[in-house]
Amino acid sequence: MSMAGCVENHITSLIRKIRDIFPPQVDSVWIGQNGKCYQVALVLKHIFPQAQICYSRIQGHVYTLIDGNYYDIEGIHFKVPEDICPLDHREGHKPHRWHKDFSSIPVDSWLSKDAIQEIKEYA
Repeated sequence: MSMAGCVENHITSLIRKIRDIFPPQVDSVWIGQNGKCYQVALVLKHIFPQAQICYSRIQGHVYTLIDGNYYDIEGIHFKVPEDICPLDHREGHKPHRWHKDFSSIPVDSWLSKDAIQEIKEYA
C-alpha cells in the first residue's frame, strides 16, 4: 500500500474525523486494517453515495473508490493492489461476513448524532 500522508482533501478530513471518534486508547488505524475496513467503507459510501466499495483478495482488504481515488482508514492511496476490483459478494468476496453484528444495523446508528453531524460538515 502506498499512501501520501501529506494529501489533505475533504475526504481525508472526514477519515481523520472518523478516526477521532474512537477513544485515545483505541488504535483506530489497526481496527480499520483488521476486520473493520468494510465498516469504514460503508460509512464512506453512506456519506458519498457515488463511492464504490472495492476489494483486494491479495490483501484481504477493502478500499473505497471516490471520484477516482482510493481511500481507507489511513487516508488516500495512490497505489493499490493489482487485483483490486469492485466488491461483489457473488464472486466470493467475504467482507460483508466480517463482524456480522453490523449487517442489519443502519450506518446512522453506529455513530452518535453529534458525530454524524460533524462528519457531514466535512462532506
